[in-house]
Amino acid sequence: MSTQTTIARYGRWLVALGFVLRITMSGPVALPVAAADLPFAGDDTFQLGPTIVGDPTTVSIAVDRAYGPLADDAGHLHADLIGKSVVADTALEVAPADGAPPAFSVAINGFAVQSGWQPVGSDSRVYRLTLPTAQVLFPQPGDADTALIPRINILTLTGASASLDWLRLIVPGTPPVLLMAGADLSCGTPGPTDTTETWDDWGRWLTTDGIPYRAPARDGRLTVTEQLPALDNGYAFLRRAYGPDRPGLSPRVTLVGYSMGGLVARLWAFQHPGVVTHVVEIASPDAGTDAAANFFAIFLSRCASGALHDLSPFFVADFNNRVDLSHYWDPDPAATHITTMTAVPPNGEETDGVVPAASADALPYATHLTWVADVVARSISLHLALPHAEKVYTDLRDASGFASPLPDARTGQ
Repeated sequence: MSTQTTIARYGRWLVALGFVLRITMSGPVALPVAAADLPFAGDDTFQLGPTIVGDPTTVSIAVDRAYGPLADDAGHLHADLIGKSVVADTALEVAPADGAPPAFSVAINGFAVQSGWQPVGSDSRVYRLTLPTAQVLFPQPGDADTALIPRINILTLTGASASLDWLRLIVPGTPPVLLMAGADLSCGTPGPTDTTETWDDWGRWLTTDGIPYRAPARDGRLTVTEQLPALDNGYAFLRRAYGPDRPGLSPRVTLVGYSMGGLVARLWAFQHPGVVTHVVEIASPDAGTDAAANFFAIFLSRCASGALHDLSPFFVADFNNRVDLSHYWDPDPAATHITTMTAVPPNGEETDGVVPAASADALPYATHLTWVADVVARSISLHLALPHAEKVYTDLRDASGFASPLPDARTGQ
């Protein structure tokens, strides 16, 4: 047996023993407690009420969600987004105090609506009228330092009078996406690093699908918990740029995490119950990775001891028990947790070179997908290639539905 082989074998056991001792001596892993950051049900809903409708009555409703790029300064969406990332028909719903069908006609921003009122459900006191989303005015997206400026939609009600328990405008659209990159095992300049290289392809594909996104800078050499501020910053940006941004109402978001970024995304979702619509993990080590217990990996990546510790099977097993999303979305049927896209070479090795295929089954409550690489040799490049494979993006998009408009949380429609 060669000296190098002996060092590798016993080095792996020494590192593994070190992790066990560190976890044992330090006691239970301290993870942040889930915060009460619940969004208002149906954060794509803009509601007024109770209100009295005369003949005529003008009702003003400010829409404070942007849902992507606009077509003009007036606030109309690009036509190619309507019917794709935003529904073609916006719903106007009313609940008459006497339960009788509404008799008034509606115009939005001067455009007369031709459809009629329909009951919502067989015995419901709620009635719905469909409006063309093309006539709805959306706010101008801001930037990192400027909050949204909502635009006012004018509803003109004529032909009858009524007392309404409430009136609301429902505009289901696609939630923005937060992208979290993986570990950085280099010894470069300390501090946050740009994640553009990891997510340049995803950025292009998301833009094509009309989905707002953010890939915040982070320091991938730190622990999972220490990387959470990156997602906080990214979420704050989306809140300002795509809304809504008012007290008590948090925009829902899709989280996509690559490699270790999947653990960070999962912990962030755990901290923010009800905010995340989908968690998508790409090649995330949900069963840990042996690379974290490899003597040479530890030596060559000595600047990333925090990340390597949190990638160990010992840490991840405890992490999975504490960060349990099995009931996170109940009873919301629109949300999905996809994990893990593990590239398995045709030669049968159950690994992508970094993450073992066992990670795909580590979370029994999640949906699992496997992407088979079109190569023969085992290579670390398989792991690195996953965020740049368009089929991975399209498979994840189609399986989770994160590119589809989210139904109204109150009605499921």
